[in-house]
Amino acid sequence: MSDPDNHLPESEEESRIRKMLADHSMQYLDANHFERVKVSPGLQQIRARLENDLAFEHPEYDHQQKDYQDVYLQLLIKQRLFLTALNKEQDTDEDVIRKLQGLIDLEEEKLRVRFGL
Repeated sequence: MSDPDNHLPESEEESRIRKMLADHSMQYLDANHFERVKVSPGLQQIRARLENDLAFEHPEYDHQQKDYQDVYLQLLIKQRLFLTALNKEQDTDEDVIRKLQGLIDLEEEKLRVRFGL
């Protein structure tokens, strides 16, 4: 049982657990789906995201984290603007636009929670 008086700050604990989770997930992919990952672009993308998660946990990548955050937030803003303009066209389904805007909002929230923005 762990000592309740001896614990890491929440951000460090989250980082530690994220690294463990990414490592565990990559081990699972390698052990159970290695051949499928080799030929599937979608599975390769998942594995690359896990590798990025591991890399971002190292302090030497702090500057890359900041670039990632800045560019990704800018990209999400541009996507929102694009959808807003597209929504003004008469032949565009407003429900589809709203759904995609919601997904963009979710991506932004994930980014903000992950990096404490």
